[in-house]
Amino acid sequence: IPVAALYHDFDPAAPWADQYEVLAAAMRQTSVRRAALRLSEPGLSPANSAAVAAFMARLASEFPLPLTYRHLIQTDAAAWQALGSPAWGAGYELWIVEPGIVTPAPGVPAPWKGWRLWQYTTAADGPENGVSASTVAVSRFNGTGTQFAGWVNLARMQGVSVGR
Repeated sequence: IPVAALYHDFDPAAPWADQYEVLAAAMRQTSVRRAALRLSEPGLSPANSAAVAAFMARLASEFPLPLTYRHLIQTDAAAWQALGSPAWGAGYELWIVEPGIVTPAPGVPAPWKGWRLWQYTTAADGPENGVSASTVAVSRFNGTGTQFAGWVNLARMQGVSVGR
């Protein structure tokens, strides 16, 4: 299974540059070009916005993506609001998390106009799918099958600079 992005859970109590270096080293080692930064509510505040913005800006600078592809921010509306709903978020793709909500479309926090991935929880036969829970988290891609294939394949494109 191709890896569409490497994932990092942002810790507001830890220095952003140290966290960035851990993720960047993993990206260099695996040659995965896209990253997803998870922002969850505990500890996030508007005071963290500059650190998260610096993390993402350095990521975009050292691991540039071609065309209209961008790195991801994975968050829910409450966590994004706790961060202060900064406008710089629009420079990245949104992976919106709405546990337990299954509707025709998720809510999209400002400044985004849309979402790339939507993660929600649904009832399923977990044990049959390799998990012990009776529910599973599902991420839905916002686009066509062809767009998804291109989006996933981007993560390991040849000839794209990997940073330093």
